[in-house]
Amino acid sequence: MKVFQTFDKQEINQYVFTNMLMRIVAILLIFIACQDVFAMGKNERLIRDYIENYKETAINEKARLGIPVSIKLAQAIIESRFGTSDLAVKANNHFGIKCKSYWKGEKVLADDDELGECFRKYPSADHSFKDHSQFLRHHRLHFYDHLFEIDSRDYVSWAKGLQDAGYSTTSYYARSIIHLVERFELYKYDGSSLGWTSPKATIAGLSAKARKVFSLTLDKNPYRKDGTFIHNKPMSKPKTKKPRPRPVEPIIGRMIHTVKEGESMESIAKFHSIKIQKLYDLNLMYFGSQPEIGQMLYLDTQAAKPPKLKRVNYTKK
Repeated sequence: MKVFQTFDKQEINQYVFTNMLMRIVAILLIFIACQDVFAMGKNERLIRDYIENYKETAINEKARLGIPVSIKLAQAIIESRFGTSDLAVKANNHFGIKCKSYWKGEKVLADDDELGECFRKYPSADHSFKDHSQFLRHHRLHFYDHLFEIDSRDYVSWAKGLQDAGYSTTSYYARSIIHLVERFELYKYDGSSLGWTSPKATIAGLSAKARKVFSLTLDKNPYRKDGTFIHNKPMSKPKTKKPRPRPVEPIIGRMIHTVKEGESMESIAKFHSIKIQKLYDLNLMYFGSQPEIGQMLYLDTQAAKPPKLKRVNYTKK
Protein backbone atom coordinates (compact mmCIF):
# COMPACT_ATOMS: atom_id res chain seq x y z
CA MET A 1 0.00 0.00 0.00
CA LYS A 2 3.02 2.35 -0.16
CA VAL A 3 1.87 3.64 -3.54
CA PHE A 4 -1.33 4.99 -2.00
CA GLN A 5 0.19 6.49 1.16
CA THR A 6 -0.37 10.09 -0.02
CA PHE A 7 -4.04 9.46 -0.92
CA ASP A 8 -6.99 9.22 1.41
CA LYS A 9 -9.35 6.24 1.39
CA GLN A 10 -12.01 7.96 -0.77
CA GLU A 11 -9.46 8.83 -3.48
CA ILE A 12 -8.17 5.24 -3.52
CA ASN A 13 -11.69 3.83 -3.93
CA GLN A 14 -12.43 6.27 -6.75
CA TYR A 15 -9.20 5.29 -8.53
CA VAL A 16 -9.98 1.55 -8.25
CA PHE A 17 -13.58 2.06 -9.42
CA THR A 18 -12.50 4.17 -12.44
CA ASN A 19 -9.85 1.62 -13.40
CA MET A 20 -12.34 -1.27 -13.23
CA LEU A 21 -14.95 0.68 -15.21
CA MET A 22 -12.45 1.43 -18.00
CA ARG A 23 -11.55 -2.26 -18.21
CA ILE A 24 -15.20 -3.31 -18.41
CA VAL A 25 -15.90 -0.77 -21.17
CA ALA A 26 -12.84 -1.97 -23.12
CA ILE A 27 -13.96 -5.60 -22.84
CA LEU A 28 -17.49 -4.71 -23.97
CA LEU A 29 -16.19 -2.79 -26.98
CA ILE A 30 -14.01 -5.73 -28.02
CA PHE A 31 -16.93 -8.13 -27.55
CA ILE A 32 -19.28 -6.01 -29.69
CA ALA A 33 -16.68 -5.62 -32.43
CA CYS A 34 -16.17 -9.38 -32.57
CA GLN A 35 -19.84 -10.36 -32.77
CA ASP A 36 -19.98 -10.34 -36.60
CA VAL A 37 -16.71 -12.27 -36.76
CA PHE A 38 -17.95 -14.92 -34.30
CA ALA A 39 -21.23 -15.25 -36.24
CA MET A 40 -19.37 -15.55 -39.53
CA GLY A 41 -17.16 -18.26 -38.01
CA LYS A 42 -20.20 -20.32 -37.06
CA ASN A 43 -21.93 -19.65 -40.37
CA GLU A 44 -18.78 -20.51 -42.28
CA ARG A 45 -18.76 -24.00 -40.81
CA LEU A 46 -22.43 -24.44 -41.71
CA ILE A 47 -21.79 -23.17 -45.25
CA ARG A 48 -18.89 -25.57 -45.75
CA ASP A 49 -21.07 -28.45 -44.55
CA TYR A 50 -23.81 -27.34 -46.95
CA ILE A 51 -21.34 -27.26 -49.87
CA GLU A 52 -20.10 -30.72 -48.98
CA ASN A 53 -23.67 -32.06 -48.86
CA TYR A 54 -24.80 -30.66 -52.23
CA LYS A 55 -21.69 -30.32 -54.38
CA GLU A 56 -22.26 -33.71 -56.08
CA THR A 57 -25.84 -32.75 -56.95
CA ALA A 58 -24.61 -29.45 -58.41
CA ILE A 59 -21.91 -31.24 -60.41
CA ASN A 60 -24.48 -33.66 -61.83
CA GLU A 61 -26.78 -30.79 -62.75
CA LYS A 62 -23.98 -29.02 -64.59
CA ALA A 63 -23.41 -32.16 -66.63
CA ARG A 64 -27.14 -32.36 -67.34
CA LEU A 65 -28.07 -28.76 -68.19
CA GLY A 66 -24.93 -26.63 -67.98
CA ILE A 67 -25.37 -24.39 -64.95
CA PRO A 68 -21.92 -23.71 -63.41
CA VAL A 69 -21.43 -25.57 -60.13
CA SER A 70 -20.05 -22.45 -58.45
CA ILE A 71 -23.10 -20.39 -59.41
CA LYS A 72 -25.64 -23.03 -58.36
CA LEU A 73 -24.02 -23.58 -54.97
CA ALA A 74 -23.64 -19.85 -54.30
CA GLN A 75 -27.27 -19.19 -55.22
CA ALA A 76 -28.44 -22.05 -53.03
CA ILE A 77 -26.42 -20.75 -50.07
CA ILE A 78 -27.95 -17.28 -50.48
CA GLU A 79 -31.55 -18.27 -51.23
CA SER A 80 -31.80 -21.00 -48.57
CA ARG A 81 -29.42 -19.44 -46.03
CA PHE A 82 -27.32 -22.59 -46.41
CA GLY A 83 -30.33 -24.83 -45.88
CA THR A 84 -31.69 -23.19 -42.72
CA SER A 85 -34.45 -20.92 -44.11
CA ASP A 86 -38.14 -21.73 -43.60
CA LEU A 87 -38.55 -22.39 -47.31
CA ALA A 88 -35.65 -24.84 -47.34
CA VAL A 89 -36.64 -26.64 -44.13
CA LYS A 90 -40.41 -26.83 -44.65
CA ALA A 91 -40.70 -26.85 -48.44
CA ASN A 92 -37.29 -28.13 -49.65
CA ASN A 93 -37.11 -24.94 -51.75
CA HIS A 94 -33.41 -23.99 -51.88
CA PHE A 95 -33.59 -21.37 -54.64
CA GLY A 96 -36.59 -19.21 -53.71
CA ILE A 97 -38.47 -20.13 -56.90
CA LYS A 98 -42.08 -18.95 -56.89
CA CYS A 99 -45.08 -20.90 -58.14
CA LYS A 100 -46.02 -19.07 -61.36
CA SER A 101 -49.33 -19.86 -63.04
CA TYR A 102 -48.03 -22.99 -64.75
CA TRP A 103 -46.69 -24.71 -61.61
CA LYS A 104 -48.63 -27.94 -60.95
CA GLY A 105 -46.83 -29.14 -57.83
CA GLU A 106 -47.39 -28.48 -54.14
CA LYS A 107 -47.29 -24.89 -52.86
CA VAL A 108 -46.56 -22.89 -49.70
CA LEU A 109 -47.08 -19.23 -48.87
CA ALA A 110 -44.31 -16.98 -47.55
CA ASP A 111 -43.42 -13.28 -47.36
CA ASP A 112 -40.98 -11.96 -49.98
CA ASP A 113 -41.34 -8.84 -52.16
CA GLU A 114 -45.02 -8.99 -51.23
CA LEU A 115 -46.77 -10.58 -48.27
CA GLY A 116 -48.05 -14.13 -48.62
CA GLU A 117 -46.47 -15.00 -51.98
CA CYS A 118 -46.76 -18.49 -53.43
CA PHE A 119 -43.59 -20.63 -53.54
CA ARG A 120 -42.93 -24.09 -54.92
CA LYS A 121 -42.73 -27.03 -52.55
CA TYR A 122 -40.58 -30.07 -53.42
CA PRO A 123 -40.38 -33.66 -52.17
CA SER A 124 -36.63 -33.25 -51.54
CA ALA A 125 -33.72 -30.82 -51.90
CA ASP A 126 -32.52 -32.74 -54.98
CA HIS A 127 -35.84 -31.95 -56.70
CA SER A 128 -35.24 -28.28 -55.92
CA PHE A 129 -31.75 -28.37 -57.43
CA LYS A 130 -33.10 -30.05 -60.58
CA ASP A 131 -36.00 -27.61 -60.92
CA HIS A 132 -33.57 -24.69 -60.59
CA SER A 133 -31.67 -26.07 -63.59
CA GLN A 134 -34.90 -26.35 -65.57
CA PHE A 135 -35.96 -22.88 -64.48
CA LEU A 136 -32.78 -21.29 -65.85
CA ARG A 137 -32.23 -23.46 -68.91
CA HIS A 138 -35.82 -23.65 -70.17
CA HIS A 139 -37.48 -20.52 -68.81
CA ARG A 140 -40.78 -19.85 -70.57
CA LEU A 141 -39.78 -16.25 -71.31
CA HIS A 142 -36.13 -17.12 -72.11
CA PHE A 143 -34.78 -14.68 -69.50
CA TYR A 144 -31.57 -16.66 -68.98
CA ASP A 145 -30.86 -18.21 -72.40
CA HIS A 146 -27.97 -15.84 -73.17
CA LEU A 147 -26.11 -16.85 -70.00
CA PHE A 148 -25.45 -20.28 -71.45
CA GLU A 149 -23.32 -18.64 -74.15
CA ILE A 150 -20.91 -17.50 -71.41
CA ASP A 151 -18.09 -19.79 -70.34
CA SER A 152 -19.01 -21.66 -67.14
CA ARG A 153 -15.61 -20.66 -65.67
CA ASP A 154 -16.55 -16.96 -65.82
CA TYR A 155 -18.45 -16.80 -62.53
CA VAL A 156 -18.34 -12.99 -62.39
CA SER A 157 -20.19 -12.61 -65.69
CA TRP A 158 -22.70 -15.30 -64.76
CA ALA A 159 -23.40 -13.52 -61.47
CA LYS A 160 -23.87 -10.15 -63.19
CA GLY A 161 -26.10 -11.75 -65.83
CA LEU A 162 -28.36 -13.37 -63.23
CA GLN A 163 -28.87 -10.07 -61.42
CA ASP A 164 -29.46 -8.18 -64.65
CA ALA A 165 -31.99 -10.79 -65.81
CA GLY A 166 -33.98 -10.20 -62.63
CA TYR A 167 -33.40 -13.39 -60.63
CA SER A 168 -33.29 -11.25 -57.49
CA THR A 169 -34.44 -7.72 -56.71
CA THR A 170 -31.45 -7.23 -54.37
CA SER A 171 -29.03 -4.67 -55.80
CA TYR A 172 -25.94 -6.53 -54.51
CA TYR A 173 -27.05 -10.04 -55.57
CA ALA A 174 -24.17 -10.45 -58.01
CA ARG A 175 -21.69 -9.23 -55.39
CA SER A 176 -23.02 -11.81 -52.93
CA ILE A 177 -22.59 -14.64 -55.43
CA ILE A 178 -19.05 -13.54 -56.33
CA HIS A 179 -18.13 -13.16 -52.67
CA LEU A 180 -19.24 -16.74 -51.87
CA VAL A 181 -17.60 -18.22 -54.97
CA GLU A 182 -14.28 -16.62 -54.05
CA ARG A 183 -14.40 -17.06 -50.28
CA PHE A 184 -15.17 -20.80 -50.54
CA GLU A 185 -13.23 -21.35 -53.77
CA LEU A 186 -16.31 -22.72 -55.53
CA TYR A 187 -14.76 -21.82 -58.90
CA LYS A 188 -12.56 -24.91 -58.58
CA TYR A 189 -15.59 -27.12 -59.24
CA ASP A 190 -15.81 -25.53 -62.72
CA GLY A 191 -12.11 -25.89 -63.45
CA SER A 192 -11.70 -22.14 -63.04
CA SER A 193 -9.47 -19.91 -60.96
CA LEU A 194 -9.79 -16.74 -58.88
CA GLY A 195 -10.91 -13.82 -61.06
CA TRP A 196 -11.01 -15.84 -64.30
CA THR A 197 -12.61 -13.85 -67.14
CA SER A 198 -13.64 -14.75 -70.67
CA PRO A 199 -11.09 -13.87 -73.39
CA LYS A 200 -12.06 -10.84 -75.48
CA ALA A 201 -11.90 -12.92 -78.66
CA THR A 202 -14.56 -15.24 -77.23
CA ILE A 203 -16.83 -12.37 -76.17
CA ALA A 204 -16.86 -10.93 -79.69
CA GLY A 205 -18.56 -14.06 -81.01
CA LEU A 206 -21.47 -13.95 -78.57
CA SER A 207 -24.96 -12.57 -79.13
CA ALA A 208 -25.64 -8.90 -78.38
CA LYS A 209 -27.57 -9.81 -75.23
CA ALA A 210 -24.70 -11.95 -73.93
CA ARG A 211 -22.11 -9.28 -74.79
CA LYS A 212 -24.10 -6.74 -72.79
CA VAL A 213 -23.39 -8.74 -69.61
CA PHE A 214 -19.67 -7.94 -69.88
CA SER A 215 -20.37 -4.20 -69.87
CA LEU A 216 -22.41 -4.33 -66.67
CA THR A 217 -20.88 -2.77 -63.55
CA LEU A 218 -21.14 -4.13 -60.04
CA ASP A 219 -22.51 -2.24 -57.07
CA LYS A 220 -20.19 -1.32 -54.22
CA ASN A 221 -18.95 -4.41 -52.39
CA PRO A 222 -21.12 -4.80 -49.25
CA TYR A 223 -18.68 -7.21 -47.56
CA ARG A 224 -15.66 -6.63 -45.35
CA LYS A 225 -12.41 -8.53 -45.93
CA ASP A 226 -13.29 -10.94 -43.11
CA GLY A 227 -16.55 -11.84 -44.88
CA THR A 228 -18.93 -10.00 -42.54
CA PHE A 229 -21.66 -7.83 -44.03
CA ILE A 230 -21.39 -4.04 -43.90
CA HIS A 231 -24.70 -2.78 -42.56
CA ASN A 232 -25.80 0.28 -44.45
CA LYS A 233 -26.49 3.42 -42.41
CA PRO A 234 -30.12 4.57 -42.62
CA MET A 235 -30.73 7.36 -45.10
CA SER A 236 -31.69 10.77 -43.76
CA LYS A 237 -34.85 10.75 -45.86
CA PRO A 238 -36.01 7.14 -46.26
CA LYS A 239 -38.36 6.40 -49.10
CA THR A 240 -41.92 5.90 -47.99
CA LYS A 241 -43.49 2.64 -49.08
CA LYS A 242 -47.15 2.15 -49.73
CA PRO A 243 -48.68 -0.09 -47.05
CA ARG A 244 -49.23 -3.61 -48.32
CA PRO A 245 -52.44 -5.40 -47.36
CA ARG A 246 -52.06 -8.42 -45.14
CA PRO A 247 -52.68 -11.66 -47.02
CA VAL A 248 -55.92 -13.46 -46.35
CA GLU A 249 -54.12 -16.81 -46.34
CA PRO A 250 -51.53 -17.81 -43.71
CA ILE A 251 -47.81 -17.93 -44.44
CA ILE A 252 -45.34 -20.80 -44.80
CA GLY A 253 -45.41 -23.63 -42.31
CA ARG A 254 -49.03 -24.63 -42.94
CA MET A 255 -49.80 -27.75 -44.93
CA ILE A 256 -51.79 -26.93 -48.06
CA HIS A 257 -53.49 -29.05 -50.70
CA THR A 258 -54.34 -27.52 -54.07
CA VAL A 259 -57.55 -29.02 -55.44
CA LYS A 260 -57.09 -30.79 -58.76
CA GLU A 261 -59.60 -31.94 -61.35
CA GLY A 262 -61.54 -35.02 -60.28
CA GLU A 263 -60.83 -34.54 -56.57
CA SER A 264 -63.45 -34.19 -53.85
CA MET A 265 -63.36 -33.41 -50.16
CA GLU A 266 -63.75 -37.12 -49.49
CA SER A 267 -60.82 -38.17 -51.72
CA ILE A 268 -58.59 -35.38 -50.35
CA ALA A 269 -59.36 -36.34 -46.75
CA LYS A 270 -58.60 -39.99 -47.53
CA PHE A 271 -55.34 -39.11 -49.34
CA HIS A 272 -54.03 -37.09 -46.37
CA SER A 273 -55.45 -39.45 -43.72
CA ILE A 274 -57.54 -36.69 -42.15
CA LYS A 275 -61.13 -36.92 -40.89
CA ILE A 276 -63.59 -35.50 -43.41
CA GLN A 277 -65.39 -33.38 -40.79
CA LYS A 278 -62.09 -31.88 -39.62
CA LEU A 279 -61.21 -30.95 -43.20
CA TYR A 280 -64.54 -29.17 -43.57
CA ASP A 281 -64.14 -27.39 -40.22
CA LEU A 282 -60.57 -26.22 -40.91
CA ASN A 283 -61.65 -24.67 -44.21
CA LEU A 284 -64.88 -23.09 -42.89
CA MET A 285 -67.02 -25.14 -45.29
CA TYR A 286 -70.45 -26.63 -44.68
CA PHE A 287 -70.63 -30.39 -44.93
CA GLY A 288 -71.32 -31.68 -48.42
CA SER A 289 -69.96 -28.66 -50.30
CA GLN A 290 -67.06 -29.07 -52.74
CA PRO A 291 -64.23 -26.61 -53.55
CA GLU A 292 -63.47 -25.35 -57.05
CA ILE A 293 -60.43 -26.66 -58.91
CA GLY A 294 -57.30 -24.67 -58.01
CA GLN A 295 -58.49 -23.68 -54.54
CA MET A 296 -56.17 -24.27 -51.58
CA LEU A 297 -57.35 -26.36 -48.63
CA TYR A 298 -55.63 -26.17 -45.24
CA LEU A 299 -54.83 -29.49 -43.62
CA ASP A 300 -53.46 -28.62 -40.20
CA THR A 301 -54.57 -25.05 -39.39
CA GLN A 302 -57.69 -22.92 -39.61
CA ALA A 303 -58.19 -21.04 -42.88
CA ALA A 304 -58.96 -17.32 -42.69
CA LYS A 305 -61.81 -17.67 -45.18
CA PRO A 306 -63.54 -20.53 -47.02
CA PRO A 307 -62.43 -21.47 -50.54
CA LYS A 308 -64.56 -20.81 -53.59
CA LEU A 309 -67.13 -23.55 -53.93
CA LYS A 310 -68.35 -25.46 -56.94
CA ARG A 311 -71.69 -24.18 -58.17
CA VAL A 312 -74.52 -26.67 -58.35
CA ASN A 313 -77.25 -26.04 -60.91
CA TYR A 314 -80.62 -27.31 -59.73
CA THR A 315 -83.39 -28.09 -62.19
CA LYS A 316 -87.08 -28.38 -61.38
CA LYS A 317 -88.70 -31.75 -61.95
